Amino acid sequence: MVDSSSEHTTHTHHVGQVLHDAYRAHADKLAAYICFQVRSSEDAEDILHEVFIVASVNFVKWDPTKSIKSWLYGIAQKLILNHNRKKIRRKTYASDKMELHKDEARHEQLAENELVQRAFATLDVIFKEVLWLSDAQGFSAKEIGHILSISPNTVSSRIRLGRSKLRDAYLKIDHVEGGADK
Repeated sequence: MVDSSSEHTTHTHHVGQVLHDAYRAHADKLAAYICFQVRSSEDAEDILHEVFIVASVNFVKWDPTKSIKSWLYGIAQKLILNHNRKKIRRKTYASDKMELHKDEARHEQLAENELVQRAFATLDVIFKEVLWLSDAQGFSAKEIGHILSISPNTVSSRIRLGRSKLRDAYLKIDHVEGGADK
């Protein structure tokens, strides 16, 4: 009677030796092929290791009358396809996620603009005029002074005070609506 553990050990040693020899003979060229296909040396190295793990697990499926090299390349090809599919899914997911973040940013910006508009509406007309002409229209203090028939120094003072009042009004509205908890 033959000891089954002895057979298993012999078989395992045989598998290990065949795969070790195959690794030594084909790993460099297989790695280059994988790298060419996936365009990443890090991914190629991972896939190469995976090829030999799959080969070890599925060694009984290898037909010894056929080339182990072609069998390994076949395994590599399947792993490359899986890798590329995952990569496409990740890109699609990342793209969708970026679009979602862009949408969220747009909504936040619209909400932010609404708060700014509401805060702006609380200002006295003298501050609204100078802020609108300076910040929205891009006029200089001298130009605004000419438009409103006031001195450029008065314009600068109103801009500074208007911005301060706008900031205070904004913070008050934001705080009341729960923005302090953000």
